[in-house]
Order: sequence, then C-alpha cells, then structure tokens
Amino acid sequence: MKSQYEQHLNAAALKAMGVPVIKSLKPKHHEAIHAWLENDKIIEVNYPDTTQQILDMIFNKYLYMFEKNTAGAIRS
Repeated sequence: MKSQYEQHLNAAALKAMGVPVIKSLKPKHHEAIHAWLENDKIIEVNYPDTTQQILDMIFNKYLYMFEKNTAGAIRS
C-alpha cells in the first residue's frame, strides 16, 4: 500500500465505516489481524443501485450538447 494514494483513501473510507485498518502486515500488527478475524462484527453497508440515473444523466448531457451543435449546423 506504500505510495498508493488510492489505497490510502480506501483505508480511510473503511476506517470511517468501522473496519479496523493497519498500515502493514508486519508482525507487530498480527494481534490486530487475529482480533479482526475472530471478531463477528458485521459492518452494514447500503450501496443503492444508481446505475440508471447515472446513465440517464450522461446521455441527457451529451444529447443536449449534440442537439445544440446540430441545430447550429443546420441553420448555417
């Protein structure tokens, strides 16, 4: 994870959700890893499916741009 900015962001997000985060797999962290594996705590997450809304937003944006550019070309 060293020098991997995206992984640091992932770790920060997981930590905010209550997931234990360690900086490395060094022996000094083995106890924390073991405690996590033995823990039966379930982190509830809700990731709603917003795929259709995102696609609609993208298509509408580019449809508007296309129609705007096409209308100008037709008038010329």
